[in-house]
Amino acid sequence: MSIEAITTDEFETAWLEADRSNRFRYRINRGVIRLYSFLFGLFWAAYGLTVWGKGLSFVLGSVGAVVAVVFVFAIYNIMYWRHYARVSGIITTSTQLIWRNGRTAWSITWADVDFDASGLTNHSIGTQAVEHHLSIRGKRLDVARMHVEMPRIREFMATFLQRMVESGQIQRGSPSTD
Repeated sequence: MSIEAITTDEFETAWLEADRSNRFRYRINRGVIRLYSFLFGLFWAAYGLTVWGKGLSFVLGSVGAVVAVVFVFAIYNIMYWRHYARVSGIITTSTQLIWRNGRTAWSITWADVDFDASGLTNHSIGTQAVEHHLSIRGKRLDVARMHVEMPRIREFMATFLQRMVESGQIQRGSPSTD
């Protein structure tokens, strides 16, 4: 068996049936929200003081309109990622890895997960990466994104590695006696 597309209803049923310790959810990244709030707040305060002191001109009106469009797009973007965080998640059972990224949900047995192709050992990412995902049989499993974060990312990674060992995808080495 390889990867299988499942419906969002099947994912939600599996989510409710899974033990809490095996469910990994996302949440909106509050740091990004604070950054957006600070930058737009600073701009609108400076803009308001400038208009109040100099009066509204064509240039100031145009700048205000452009930033208002960017502000509306930023609000839309935040709402999109908020929805993504609310409906997406990862479930790890003893036999399967199940995840949902927005509108799509996937299921695969641990024995069919290819550890080497998952991207977990990709050292070219470095410490400056804002986003990281695993590639499970060509399907994206988000681990870290700019707008959403996984509060229990360490637990997920430990569980992922443990399941890989249990399914034989990672071979245990003999302890060194140095």
